[in-house]
Amino acid sequence: MMPPLLADYLMQCLPFYRFVRRGYLCGVDRQTGKSYGHRRQWIEERIRILSSIFAIDICAYAVMSNHIHLVIQLNQEEITSISDNGIVDRWTSMFRGPLLIQKLQKGERLEKAELVNYTQPFTSSKNLGY
Repeated sequence: MMPPLLADYLMQCLPFYRFVRRGYLCGVDRQTGKSYGHRRQWIEERIRILSSIFAIDICAYAVMSNHIHLVIQLNQEEITSISDNGIVDRWTSMFRGPLLIQKLQKGERLEKAELVNYTQPFTSSKNLGY
């Protein structure tokens, strides 16, 4: 996880990000003749879902047969208004998260050893489970 000052600086100087992901996504498979065109709709829906969960705005996208282009902008207002618990809720709506976070979300009581680990839950990406 990058230091907060660096993250703030990057968001101000580089508000737009471009991503390209290669892989066979949709179209007609030349070997089998089978069409995977239905995947285009799946990918577009997934882009919309991810942009609604995370604080990003989709500026442009193109889904092609063998790759995808995304141009996104970080929504700074939304980012600064999200609480730590809000971040965890958004993250765990897509991923399970570590056991400690799962216990907290269920309202379970934490043991003393777990409380020691919970003192700084958002200081590293390791604590978010990836």
